Amino acid sequence: PPGEAGHWLTVHGGALARLLPARGGEGAPEHAARARYLAFESVRGLLEHTAAARPVLLVLDDLHWIDADSAALLRHITGSLVRARLLVLVLAREQELSAGAVEALAELRRAGLLHEALSGLDQEAVAVVLARHGADAAAAERYRERTGGNPFFLEEMLRDERERGGAAEAPPAGVRDVVDRRLARLTETAREVLALAATVGLRFDLKRLAGAGDWPSDALLDALDEAVAAGLVARGVGDRFAFAHALVAEAIVAALPASQRARLHLRLADALEASGDSSPGLVASHLEAAGPLARADRVARWAVAAAREATEALAHSDAAAHLAAALAAGPPAADRPELLVALGNAHDRAGEPEAARASFAEAAALARTTGDAALLARAGV
Repeated sequence: PPGEAGHWLTVHGGALARLLPARGGEGAPEHAARARYLAFESVRGLLEHTAAARPVLLVLDDLHWIDADSAALLRHITGSLVRARLLVLVLAREQELSAGAVEALAELRRAGLLHEALSGLDQEAVAVVLARHGADAAAAERYRERTGGNPFFLEEMLRDERERGGAAEAPPAGVRDVVDRRLARLTETAREVLALAATVGLRFDLKRLAGAGDWPSDALLDALDEAVAAGLVARGVGDRFAFAHALVAEAIVAALPASQRARLHLRLADALEASGDSSPGLVASHLEAAGPLARADRVARWAVAAAREATEALAHSDAAAHLAAALAAGPPAADRPELLVALGNAHDRAGEPEAARASFAEAAALARTTGDAALLARAGV
């Protein structure tokens, strides 16, 4: 209810609002560790309060992409809500687990996680899918063998056969093969638009594509209509779109030459910067992905801005990653000591003491070389 939402967004000095990009406060908190704890406690309190009134099912999809800060929040929730009427369902591709996801799953297992490995649809379930598509359910065994029961592969295979007007001569070797065949049926403009859209990510909007591309409005809309008709993209609310599956976008990007990917990332960074209202984190991520095509001073400038934004949202691991990118870009020698101190602080707030000590030690060494006593003091040495 609106009244309750207002309460939870303002409790603990608005700590929860800092985790929401549209509501985050300005300026980094004086006591970052305390602010982060209060934000996590606000999430815990909200879930506990809701579960007291009715059972809650919390679904976390694509956990393999979880970042370190989100993993810390998940560990806080699962470790402190053992008695609440709360069921947490997490889904992840085990082959793509990040280090943070592995740690988060280990913590969940210690808290009593029941692990179920999904091996694909069985023959009976495949028959149900075939019947729903008007295909011969008696061929379920063949389809099960050809797809491994992967629902995405199965759906794509059935769609491919409908588009061809009959059974394909050979089964798709994988998602990339299916996507490549369907891309080949599109116009060149549609393929170019999808390449840019896939570089944005799973979800994208018309405004961003128009800003980064050089297509007339009618051509851009026609291209997206083609992609929707081909089942590669789905329409969202307003001018928003999304790929039918994350693997579709990943397959398109993977097929691009590295030089083309870099150019597309640079075009997106240029458009985001020109808009004047984009998240520094988005601009920085595209500049970093552009590699040597992006000027080092520009990469460093936006990475620092992105780190500041992440710090304000209590995402200290993200802040550390951006500051590391700023240092890797090769900033002026005079800026390096302050960046190292900032990196040390970010690691410290993220609960990474060894990395923090290494950054502070490097900053202190530079301070001793230049005789900068103030910098030496900030480095904590």
